Amino acid sequence: MTLIDIERQVLEGAKLFESVNGAPWKDPRFRMVEDDGRNFMRRDPRPSFDVIISEPSNPWMTGAASLFTREFFTIAKQRLRTGGFFVQWLQIYEMDPVRIRSLLKTFHSVYPHVLVFSAHRDSNDLLLVGGDQLFQIDAERFRETFESVAYDLDRADLHSPEELLALLLISEKEIETLDAPINTDDNAFVEFGAPEDLVTYAEKDPDVDFLDVLAGDRQALLRRVFVVPAGSTFDWLADLSRGYLRQGLLDDVIGIAHAIRTEGPTSPALERAKASE
Repeated sequence: MTLIDIERQVLEGAKLFESVNGAPWKDPRFRMVEDDGRNFMRRDPRPSFDVIISEPSNPWMTGAASLFTREFFTIAKQRLRTGGFFVQWLQIYEMDPVRIRSLLKTFHSVYPHVLVFSAHRDSNDLLLVGGDQLFQIDAERFRETFESVAYDLDRADLHSPEELLALLLISEKEIETLDAPINTDDNAFVEFGAPEDLVTYAEKDPDVDFLDVLAGDRQALLRRVFVVPAGSTFDWLADLSRGYLRQGLLDDVIGIAHAIRTEGPTSPALERAKASE
């Protein structure tokens, strides 16, 4: 477990919040590296990590901007072991929609399989999860894992696995339809667009309807990436509907009700779902 930060005082500051952050520095696996994250990744290209989480500042800020380009995502990918995941925290406020689309397209240009989550139902932040392998998440294992960190997620206003799943917005399939240039080291598309964006979106939020393209049918995406135990599809959908309700996504609650109503035990759609399970 490696923490990489260019400022060592970040760790010292974290110690002031030990009561809420779990004090990871006390774990015997922990090591702190005082370095620029990108340079650290470049020095040793060998696959070393199962998960890499990148949480820099805004993607248009000088310095941090170099952690949102195709080149950096490629460098990070080389450090992942087979089956590993890269997680990107992405702030989307004070940016033009075309630059948000660009960042999604750039991430997907390196990671073929992507899930995009909202950080919170009222948040302007996203979490991008990318990897080389198709997402096939075991629903029972997901629930067990959620319960192991339930205390921390409860503080994030997530009280059940389904409430977390309700924050899933889109996948690589939807990103592929977006029109935007790739953000690279050379074109600095996001960084150089910042001055205009900061003025334009200083007092209003960007229109990100492309993140809501699945509204009302997000359960279909979850059914593509989740492996639900045979015979429990309807129970899982019922639990998921409660998660959507908790997040205020009434269109998706209605969408699940429609799916349950139309997919009877002998319907072809349900039989296909059962076969995939």
